[in-house]
Amino acid sequence: MKRIAAARQLGVISWVCVPLVGLMGLVGCSDDDDGKKPGGLGGTAGTAGSGGTAGSGGTAGSGGTAGTGAGGSGGTAGTGAVGGSGGTGGGGCDAPRDPTTAKVCLSLAPQALTLGSTPDLDGQGVGVVQIYSVESPDVPGGPAPLATINITAGGGELSLADLAARVEEVEGLPDTVYIRAWFFDNPLALQLVSQGQPPLVWGVFLGGVDLNQGLTTPMKLRPVSLNAGEATTLNVPMVGFRKLVVQLGAGSNYSFPDDGQGFISWGAFQQRGISPDAAVYGLGRLPACVDASAGPQVVPGFVIAECNGGSCDNTWLAGRFDDYGYTRDPNAGLLLPIFSITALPEGDPPTLLLPTSNQIDLSDAARYDLGTLSSEFTFTVSSPVNPPPSFSCSSTGGVGGAGGVGGTGGVGGAGGVGGTGGVGGVGGTGGVAGAAGTNP
Repeated sequence: MKRIAAARQLGVISWVCVPLVGLMGLVGCSDDDDGKKPGGLGGTAGTAGSGGTAGSGGTAGSGGTAGTGAGGSGGTAGTGAVGGSGGTGGGGCDAPRDPTTAKVCLSLAPQALTLGSTPDLDGQGVGVVQIYSVESPDVPGGPAPLATINITAGGGELSLADLAARVEEVEGLPDTVYIRAWFFDNPLALQLVSQGQPPLVWGVFLGGVDLNQGLTTPMKLRPVSLNAGEATTLNVPMVGFRKLVVQLGAGSNYSFPDDGQGFISWGAFQQRGISPDAAVYGLGRLPACVDASAGPQVVPGFVIAECNGGSCDNTWLAGRFDDYGYTRDPNAGLLLPIFSITALPEGDPPTLLLPTSNQIDLSDAARYDLGTLSSEFTFTVSSPVNPPPSFSCSSTGGVGGAGGVGGTGGVGGAGGVGGTGGVGGVGGTGGVAGAAGTNP
């Protein structure tokens, strides 16, 4: 099992910039495994007797008694909700105790995808919900969350079905809040979180974020309207980060602008033409310098299939190779002064267009694993400036391996971060970490 120690790795989320798109993210979480702040809702209290489910008789009133329901005649929940962190009792979503504040009874609705058998796509993981007072909390100096809920099963993983069945109650809130919800199916996401890096990999579910313009910097959250003195029942849809493995190499008649040693990545866009303001709907990158002149590189990543108008047919893959090391600067942006791309100029005046073979197949609405797509670098985009000095992987500590998917030697091996069942479970699809080689 992909277990974590009391899910407290979720409490160290501190995001950094991603070279491809510059995404930033979450602030730290609560130390409580099921902490619901503010308003003194009871934290992890509320065992509701020996059963803790409150049955049909659980009222979860001000005394928190379990009545004659399954919660047991002696079970009490203090001043919290019956049934621990997830139980709302048989009385539904009751009004907040403080009539000057609002309350939300929150449930999550992860996108229905066909689960796999490997640990990165099996639908087993942990979640975190954060409630904010502003729509873009990730800006520098942004506010801490009003409330944080770590969603686990006794400190370990739970299924997507169990996640959808949970109801989390939070009170003491203002009239307008902004909610972001994560579920980490892929153990690699938790490893990235523990390292202070953004969990932008496949096998993740995200809710509450406005994705009409793709993944933006900073993330823009959707507003939720509440009423003082009232409880609002809210269901938050969550979009899945689908797995796509991309093989990128040089076309038969293409030569890299420098020595072919540099940084490789790809993005998913809802347009065939290349432009600096294209919305990003997925990405993959190898964090270490690679020698692309030695042959094609395997770059795993993710695609978000939540598209304007409900159709994802117009989603395209663009591969990029940075032969001069520009992306060592996290603010380098999408269009570098000089880079290789999997596109060619067409028309008059010429426009850079991706080949039709780079269209991502999203016809199956429930497909979680999108398989493999191959693409070739065919054109060099160059600004009218003098080329920088030649760059090689030796300046970064050596070549970062061949960039394979990871085989049996992926992330963590048998002694991964999560002990016997933690991050080591991702060994078969090590992807990003496998490409890192020996380079930091």
